[in-house]
Amino acid sequence: MAPYTMNEPLDNAMAANATGPAQALQSSDGPQALARRMVGARDQQGRLRPGVQFVARGNDEATTEQLRQMRRLLENEELEDALALGIERLSPRHRDEQMRRTLFALLRRPAWRKRLMPLLRAQVVARNLDPVPGALFLYGLLQAGRMPREGITSPLVWAYSLVWLLDHCPPEDICRLARHIADQYPKITFLGDVASGLEQVPAKLPHDTFQDHWMADIELARADDPACRNLLICFTGMFGRMGTPIGVFHRWASRAGAHVLYLKDLRRNFYRHGVASLSREGFDPRENLALFLRAVADELGTQHIGVYGISMGGIPAVEAGLAIRADRVVWAAGAIEREDRSLAYDDPGEVARRTRTGQELLAKITAAPKPPEIACVYGENFPHDAEMPEVLSAHASVKLHPLAGLSDHNIDFHLVKAGRFDRLVGWAAGAPGPLDLT
Repeated sequence: MAPYTMNEPLDNAMAANATGPAQALQSSDGPQALARRMVGARDQQGRLRPGVQFVARGNDEATTEQLRQMRRLLENEELEDALALGIERLSPRHRDEQMRRTLFALLRRPAWRKRLMPLLRAQVVARNLDPVPGALFLYGLLQAGRMPREGITSPLVWAYSLVWLLDHCPPEDICRLARHIADQYPKITFLGDVASGLEQVPAKLPHDTFQDHWMADIELARADDPACRNLLICFTGMFGRMGTPIGVFHRWASRAGAHVLYLKDLRRNFYRHGVASLSREGFDPRENLALFLRAVADELGTQHIGVYGISMGGIPAVEAGLAIRADRVVWAAGAIEREDRSLAYDDPGEVARRTRTGQELLAKITAAPKPPEIACVYGENFPHDAEMPEVLSAHASVKLHPLAGLSDHNIDFHLVKAGRFDRLVGWAAGAPGPLDLT
């Protein structure tokens, strides 16, 4: 097996710092100005950029200092401390892209891989549920042309690690790895769904140059057709994924005949404070977001707007769809924030709070002059995700699409395995006709 080579993400980002978009954002038409800058971004040849990312937190001095510290630790042979620093910097708190590139580069070099792999293996054997050590270990095995042995750790470790690795690797590059692990644990449905899903991911289109930037919180991927008038706005879930990592999701989205805009709440607070790159003092973050989205649609000459919200992005997708008068909204296994995690899910107070949240959203839908078509997709046998859609279905614009046989939160690989994922993404982007997932 040939050594694995990773496709690095395009260095096509514009950091939201004091000299960039954030400065323009403070003007009277801040969100609109930011939208114009993004939609009008051009390369050195003067052509419109096919993929543009805004980065909420650039590679600042703190990141540079962490890389210096990593170098010192490696030079002093303090490998365990160096690895611990790297793993910490790859956590959701930091999402340090430069540190990720550094560790991947080390694991591509046989001499360093030989020294680091035993340390990573020890954490995998200890069944550490942090996905980063397991993912780095799998990446090192791929570089060496090897596969993990059966029984080295728990299937849960591999599940978390595979999904993390997919944030940074093209799906076809780890397809064989996912199948190898799934075959070791045939009773673990999720691993089987991931492996089957990756085997059905469409090939990357020749003109598609978009690659997800891990730290970007606003990303625009232009359609190849200059006459395109459809826009698909995607609200990601807790860890900046569309259920599947964005790079996997985009294989279908790029075929949907739409410009695609991805939004991430890297602060992971259910978009209560909007998106970090759109933050400006003294303004309502949700209003800022709606102004920005409407401006992007106008700048692109959009005639059809679809919004797709997964998990944490479910409620924001519906609210944004109402605010910008979208045509369609997909509520994909939408999740409601838990204010007090010490309370049981079926605690009467928690149940009442979730019911109020559903009723408040239903009231917003009812008050809209022309609400969008809203498709609620969730596991038929997962009552947590069915709760809110059942409340919203009191309005005629809301249609329920319970997925038969699914008893967890992960609808994406389930639909991919069933060959229906393209229908869902295509419908959101404007494909004619009703949504049929049966």
